[in-house]
Amino acid sequence: MASIKILGAGLSGLTAAINLAKAGYKIDVYEKNKDSGMRFNGDLQGLENWSMEKDILQDLTSMNIKINFSANPYHVLHVRDSKLKDKVIKSKRPMFYIVQRGALKGSIDYGLKKQALDSGVKIHYGKTLSEKDIKNDKSNIYIIASGPKDVFAVAVGISFRTNNKDIAIGILDDSIAPKAYGYILVSKGKGCIATVLAILM
Repeated sequence: MASIKILGAGLSGLTAAINLAKAGYKIDVYEKNKDSGMRFNGDLQGLENWSMEKDILQDLTSMNIKINFSANPYHVLHVRDSKLKDKVIKSKRPMFYIVQRGALKGSIDYGLKKQALDSGVKIHYGKTLSEKDIKNDKSNIYIIASGPKDVFAVAVGISFRTNNKDIAIGILDDSIAPKAYGYILVSKGKGCIATVLAILM
């Protein structure tokens, strides 16, 4: 049986690795950074849940992903304009789940990494393969999961610890976030303030 080599130990690369390992394949993952989630520093992100009939956590479970990471459900979203006028949106089912990103316990990156290792996946951190290496190797199968090459938006912000209650605030204002949005998230004692800037192509 051919070995499958995956380039990238992010969420998509690790999800592919977990499923293929459970199907009996020998999997090697190559990640240029020294750990999974290194481009994040405890950032909070939302797993969007409002556009599908199936709950996103059930969807992940159907993809052989265990929920071994913190996924905090949010039923209320505060949307504010440039004058900070508040519009409250409520939902019976979670609109999204807040997860933490980065190479730390409790994050989705750490959770998927542990599941991959527990499934027998070998992860080679600080290593990558060149296009030449891939083209010259006819005996293995390669999956490229290294993320998008083109950048269409940039998020700039800070993460911090707080005693404030859990809350999700979206800010729609071109003077704060031109053609995009800003947000404030607080989840289980951790907070994140960010501005998303759209990059004109």
